[in-house]
Amino acid sequence: MSPGSSDRCWIELSGENPRLAREELRSILQTLGEGFLLPGPAPEAFVPVAGATDRTLGELALRIAHARALYRPLGEGGPPDIAQLLEREGALGATARIRVTSADPTDERASCLRAWGDAYRAQGGRIDLTDPERTFRVVSGTGGGSTYVLLEQLRVVDRKALHARRPGSQAFRQPVTLSSRLARTLVNLAEAPVGGTLLDPFCGTGAIPREAGLLGHPVFVSDRSAKMLRGTLRNLALAGITPELAGVADVSELPGLLRDRPRVSALVTDPPYGRASSTGGEGWRDLLSRLYTLVPAIVGAEGTCVMLLPLPDPDLPLPAGWRGRSLGLAERVHASLSRYVYRLEGPHHLPGPGRANVSAGLPGRAL
Repeated sequence: MSPGSSDRCWIELSGENPRLAREELRSILQTLGEGFLLPGPAPEAFVPVAGATDRTLGELALRIAHARALYRPLGEGGPPDIAQLLEREGALGATARIRVTSADPTDERASCLRAWGDAYRAQGGRIDLTDPERTFRVVSGTGGGSTYVLLEQLRVVDRKALHARRPGSQAFRQPVTLSSRLARTLVNLAEAPVGGTLLDPFCGTGAIPREAGLLGHPVFVSDRSAKMLRGTLRNLALAGITPELAGVADVSELPGLLRDRPRVSALVTDPPYGRASSTGGEGWRDLLSRLYTLVPAIVGAEGTCVMLLPLPDPDLPLPAGWRGRSLGLAERVHASLSRYVYRLEGPHHLPGPGRANVSAGLPGRAL
């Protein structure tokens, strides 16, 4: 039997987009300055993390969009080993629920469930399926065959809150409105320091600044369309968020709009491509080229720019010293449009403890 590690946590991904979920998880840990992804095998849909404190795990559960829950591994082995682990945990006397999930009807975990429950009760533990003090889960082990891992649930990601902010629930919406899950993921991928200001210069219906504000970031918003800016402000007000700066502005007018304002930590946006949203007759590549020239002055050498684009790499000249990286497919909108995440990183961008504050008392907690 292999014991669990006290400094490890297993993150259960939600399954919508595994690659993007891993990128998001890595970015959040880098931003918080604590914890790292572990290499090596893990059960499907789980990612092992080491080196994160309880406080960081709490922040992670509040922030992440592509995950379901956080677990602590208690040990790995065959069915008798799992029973022994549960008997040991049952000696603590708490009420518990034991979960097994499998798409395979022949999986022996289902037949072992009653014996595992008896093992938990053997030393005084009690089973409560309604409101347990502890929740255990048995998943397939890394060694294959009849090897399993016993996990204890630490925190649950509030996916219902994200769903409640779905595009159809907003007061102002457009045909292709960014989902709250993807908007939150973009904010996390920006790796801005906790409490750092974010700018969305194509704010649209406001999904990105709303998620940024809920995570405690001051937000600046602008759009070349007064109608879209009004819609964004309406949606933000319903979420209890007041942007620190809002204005109608073309890309070239951003320096004037931001004059005398602190430099933003990250620019996060879903620019128009001239399909469902207007570029004013300008090609979207030309629009991005103009934005690229201004990014260093807007966010500085430590900042980032995260965008949704209709192809993995825009293949445009980068600002001097800046790096560009495709983070993969974000979503397929319809047969002729897919959106990809692309990130620009400043020459001195280095997320970590020096730029992050993991204080639990920050305003605008995640909902």
